[in-house]
Amino acid sequence: MLNTANVIQILNAGIIPLISILIFNKSLSHILYSMGILWIISSAPHSIIILNKSIQITKKKYVFIKSIKTLFSYGFPRVIGEFAMFGFFSIPVIYSAHKVNLEYSGFLSLSFSFFQLFATSYSFIGILMLPTVSRNLLDDKFLTIKKRIDLILLISIFINVLYIIFSFLFLEKIILLFFGSEYLESNMITLKLLYGLIPYIVFFLLRDVLDAISEFPSNSINLSLSLFVMIGLLFLDIFSVENTMLICFCLLGLLSLYSYRRHVKIILLKIKQFKIQIMNALESLVYNILKSNPEFKRKIRNIYQDTLDILYNGKNESSYNIEVREGFYFGFHDKSPWSPDNTLLLSNQILPPGRSQVCPLF
Repeated sequence: MLNTANVIQILNAGIIPLISILIFNKSLSHILYSMGILWIISSAPHSIIILNKSIQITKKKYVFIKSIKTLFSYGFPRVIGEFAMFGFFSIPVIYSAHKVNLEYSGFLSLSFSFFQLFATSYSFIGILMLPTVSRNLLDDKFLTIKKRIDLILLISIFINVLYIIFSFLFLEKIILLFFGSEYLESNMITLKLLYGLIPYIVFFLLRDVLDAISEFPSNSINLSLSLFVMIGLLFLDIFSVENTMLICFCLLGLLSLYSYRRHVKIILLKIKQFKIQIMNALESLVYNILKSNPEFKRKIRNIYQDTLDILYNGKNESSYNIEVREGFYFGFHDKSPWSPDNTLLLSNQILPPGRSQVCPLF
């Protein structure tokens, strides 16, 4: 399934657009129409193959219907997020065309292209992390995966700092080389937007992780909230368009990071509860076996106590001086040996040979 999805992505995102531009380049409409038709042709056979495999896996009708319902409940809220993602980059351009001018709108669109070019280089990381995280949700390996995700985030932030430095040094030369001097105004817009690249990359890397660790559509909610804030700021006309986008990039990154930390905390709690349930089940099983056979229980106790006596290394470590009193022992495990004012420690003396303990009657 994963290999098939990768093939579809390579075809649709890499090969088909290139074919449309090279062959059907009479006009923009020809390019777009040909691209859409080729996408349908490439995706339809793979979709049929995937559907056929799903039917083979879920031969029983009720299982198949249940799987379809699960996919719908998982996928539909995320479709809303895709629309929010589209609006996140298209609304500022449309707003600029009407409220500023078409030239500025074109510069802003070019700046977004540079911005997304940097972000797209991280897409393969999300594709690799999605199945890995999904397979190890309630496993000790999840802690290792969490550490790797945190490390990837730190490395990505460092790389993005290098991207920003590179852009300040060479972006103007790149624009002059490929677009000409009339597009130099987009250089300043792009450099300002690049400050938002770090929080946007945090979102970009964590979105697949969030989809893997929870059915809750965190990405859709985060994108929608950021989009509403952006629309509100544009409507109020408080900041320039690029400053508004910068604020919304930071908001999106912070929301994604918060969602990731929150879901990780929930998963770690579930892992802990799962381990406790296993231990409780084992303890209950052992207790039920031994409670009706006191002699067998005593033998088991003697075995593990003797084993611990053999393994005891005789070393006591403490930050304080250890005082040993032969013939004395502390109280019971369910009673505190300390006096009410915590100044005295109660110790019990083992009875000398020939003496018996008399328990008073209450």
